[in-house]
Amino acid sequence: MTQLEQQLEIELRHILDSGVNYMRILELCERFSGVSKWIPVEESLPEIDERVLGFYKLGEFESIDIFYIDSITLMGGGRKSVDWHNHDHYDPGITHWHPLPKNPGNN
Repeated sequence: MTQLEQQLEIELRHILDSGVNYMRILELCERFSGVSKWIPVEESLPEIDERVLGFYKLGEFESIDIFYIDSITLMGGGRKSVDWHNHDHYDPGITHWHPLPKNPGNN
């Protein structure tokens, strides 16, 4: 990960932790990534080690955070076991993901 990507991740994490409206974050991501919808994990997965926003729901609690896939293991019957990680190395059961905005130099 480049220094610029690390800085972007730190800034996004600060925004997420500050309780800012998630819809505003998504608007910015859509504007800069060119992707306008959440992608279900059953439909597609990001590349291994690619930082993305991950959506998850624990009971009534819904949240997003920055995640990456550490590994994908093929299971019996064609199923996949996906090992998601965030800053806490925690996988709450990601259901959808969204690309992060591109670096400012890539626009």
